[in-house]
Amino acid sequence: MFASESQMLEPVLGWLSRHTTTRKTEFPLPWGVCDVVGCEANSEAVSRRTALGQTSQIGDAFRVALWKLIPDESQRAGISVGGLARKFRGTVSQDVIGKELENLAKRRFVTRTKSGAYKSRNGWMPLQNKLIAVEMKLSRVRDALLQAELNLAFTPYSYVAFPHDTALGLATGPRRHDFDRLGVGLLAVNSSGCTELLCPSCDVGETDDVLQTYVVERFWPDIRKGTST
Repeated sequence: MFASESQMLEPVLGWLSRHTTTRKTEFPLPWGVCDVVGCEANSEAVSRRTALGQTSQIGDAFRVALWKLIPDESQRAGISVGGLARKFRGTVSQDVIGKELENLAKRRFVTRTKSGAYKSRNGWMPLQNKLIAVEMKLSRVRDALLQAELNLAFTPYSYVAFPHDTALGLATGPRRHDFDRLGVGLLAVNSSGCTELLCPSCDVGETDDVLQTYVVERFWPDIRKGTST
C-alpha cells in the first residue's frame, strides 16, 4: 500500500487535524526526531498569556527549566540569582542566570521585586489541552514501540502508525500485549485516512514537565497565528 513512510504522512496529518489545532513534522527531541507532533491549544490560556504581553516564546529548554524554578508573582517571596544558581547545584554561573533573567524580563515572563528577587508571570499554564505524538513505520515494530515509549516523556498521547493490514495484525495478535503494557496507541493507515485501533492508556506515570512545556512552546508562534505547519 505504501512504498515509504513519507506516503503515510498525509493521512496521519488528516487524522491529527481532527484532534489538534497545530501540527509539526520532523519534531526534534533529545533522543531523536518524532515524525509528527500535534498540539491542541487551550483558547482561554492563550488569551490570558496574550493579555500579559507575552507574545514571544520562552526560549530553549534551559530557559524553560529556569523559568519553572521561579516562584509565581502571586507568592509572597521571589528567588534571587544566587538562589537559582544553587538550584542548578553550581553547574550554571550566576552571570549566565542573570543574563537569562534579563531576557525573560524583556519578554515579560518575569518581574524583579524591590529586593532584587524574581517572580514569574504565569496564570495560563498549561497552554495546551492535549499533545499527540505519532511515529510512522512500515514495519519495524520494535523500533516504533521504543520511540513511542520515549515520547511518553512529554505526552501520554503517544501513538505508532502502521499500514492498515499491519496495524490490524498487531491489534489482534500477540504483539498487542506490548502496546497495552507500554500504554501506547495504534493507528491503522490507508490512502483514505487513519483509524485508531488502540487508544493510549494515558496512565503511564508523570511526564517531564520541563520537556512538555518546551515542546508546547515550539508551537506558540503557530498558536498565535491560528495556523498549522
